[in-house]
Amino acid sequence: EAAAAGVPPLLFGLDSTHGAAYVLDATVLPHQLSVGATFSTARARQFGAIQAKDTLAAAVPWLFSPELGLATNPLWPRVYETFGEDPALVSALGAATIVGIQSVTTLVPPSPPAPQGDPPPPEQSAARWSFESNDTVPTGAAACAKHFIGYSSPRSGHDKTPVFL
Repeated sequence: EAAAAGVPPLLFGLDSTHGAAYVLDATVLPHQLSVGATFSTARARQFGAIQAKDTLAAAVPWLFSPELGLATNPLWPRVYETFGEDPALVSALGAATIVGIQSVTTLVPPSPPAPQGDPPPPEQSAARWSFESNDTVPTGAAACAKHFIGYSSPRSGHDKTPVFL
């Protein structure tokens, strides 16, 4: 539509490093450091697919994720945003997350709970998605890796300060 009107199209991107918390019924994911602790590329891929599904639900096809900084200074207040300090681990989990974000993945919508007496509290009634059936919801968005050159190695340990390269 924009091209027909002679207007350049707009592309929106959102920071969804641990889920799209701004989307109703979205899955809020753990921070990347927790995913790093699993050492699992399969989990990192699922992490990316869920990020994409929930961000696409907000009609946004571009995610500013994953964060590929190395946690080299424990004083830095954003260590939790990284996959850890090992470059090999960060590379493997970052690549798997990007594959999850950009792949068309089969996600299964949750079955509605059977009605039983009083409705469960909201935290117990939240829907969960799985990767196990033929009923699908398409995913696949654009990933934008971020913070991978020096940002996570500040001299002072403070955020947004000079770094060692």
